[in-house]
Amino acid sequence: MSDLRKTVLLADDDPFVRETYRGTLEKLGCEVRTAESFEEARRLTESTSFDLVLADIGMAESGAGARLAEH
Repeated sequence: MSDLRKTVLLADDDPFVRETYRGTLEKLGCEVRTAESFEEARRLTESTSFDLVLADIGMAESGAGARLAEH
């Protein structure tokens, strides 16, 4: 049987948000990787294939969430 566990990238500059969502997603059976910046998230997308990317479009870096979606 194939692994049905989904891999999620959660990119947000707020540590409370990252940990809250991480806990919820893990309880749902997801494997979660987190990034606190656009650059960190971009690097992760270059080395890992994600089933879902959740990004804060209002990260402190101007337009970082939107740029990640374009990447």
